[in-house]
Amino acid sequence: MLTLDLPKGFGSQKDSEDIFNPEAEKQESSAKEGALQITLHVLRNMNQKELADTLEMSLKSNPSSLKQLDLSDNDLHDNGVKTISALLQNLQCRLEILSLSDCLVTEKGCASLVSALKSNPSHLKELDLSKNDLKYSGVKLLATFLEDPQCKLEALRLSGCLVTDKGCAFLASALISNPSHLKELDLSKNELHDSGVHRIADGLQNKQCKLETLRSVLCYL
Repeated sequence: MLTLDLPKGFGSQKDSEDIFNPEAEKQESSAKEGALQITLHVLRNMNQKELADTLEMSLKSNPSSLKQLDLSDNDLHDNGVKTISALLQNLQCRLEILSLSDCLVTEKGCASLVSALKSNPSHLKELDLSKNDLKYSGVKLLATFLEDPQCKLEALRLSGCLVTDKGCAFLASALISNPSHLKELDLSKNELHDSGVHRIADGLQNKQCKLETLRSVLCYL
C-alpha cells in the first residue's frame, strides 16, 4: 500500500520547544503540500481498492492540505468516485481542483459526487469530468450543484460526456440562477445542436454572468 512519505523532520510534534517562527512554519507547510501533491501523482493507474486504501490512509486524517487532485485516465468507475466523494464531504476539505477525466464515471457516480459537493460546496473552483458517460441525468445533477448559491465553481469541463440539448437546458437554467462565478464551460464533443447552444447563449445575456470561455467544438451545429 502506498503511504505518504514526507521529508525528514516533518513530524506531527516538534522534538524540542523552539521559538515560534512564522516564516519557518509557512515554509514547512508549503513543503508538506508539495510532497503530498507529488505523492498523488503515483495514484494514477491504481486499481479501485488500492486507490481507496491510499486515499483513506493518506488524506482522510488531514484533508485540508490537499488543494489539487488529478486522477484522470483511471478505471475508477462509480465506486471509485464514491470514495472521492467521502473525502469531499469532510468539512475540513479545501480541495480546489478535481480532475476525473476518462474515469468510467456514469450518472450514478455523478450523483455521489454532487451530493458531496452540495454538503461542502464553497472551495472547489475547477471540475473536469470530460470523457465520462454522464448523459442527460448526470448533467442535470451537476446543474443543481451550479445553482447552489454557495457554489464557487469557476471551470466546468464536460467534453465528450454525451451531453444533449436537454442537458444544456439545465445548465443554462443554472447559469441564469447563479451567474456570478463560472468563467469556463467546456461542452465540446457532445451531441448538441443549435437549440442547445442557443440555450447557453441565453444565459450569457445575464449581465452578472462571468462566463469567458465556452467550448462547443465538434458539436452538431
